Amino acid sequence: MILGIRAELIQDHGLCRENGVTGEIDRNSAYDGGVDDMWMAVGWAILPTLAVSAVFVVVLRGILRFDRTERKVHARIEAEERAARGLPPKAS
Repeated sequence: MILGIRAELIQDHGLCRENGVTGEIDRNSAYDGGVDDMWMAVGWAILPTLAVSAVFVVVLRGILRFDRTERKVHARIEAEERAARGLPPKAS
């Protein structure tokens, strides 16, 4: 009796397919995959977040490196200009 009620509920919600030839309800078609397929779906769902995070880290790292290098070059040029004008070196 319980299986009959369950089959009706599953059929009412459209979770199973009816065999066109025999008219029998295929109860195994409600979820064709196993737990492994669920973890694959979780992986595919997290993948875009990880990819965007990786791009963000690479871009931010590049910006910080560029800024550090630019400050070093600017300090070197400023020291050369101060030396050319005969001014004392700037205190760090």
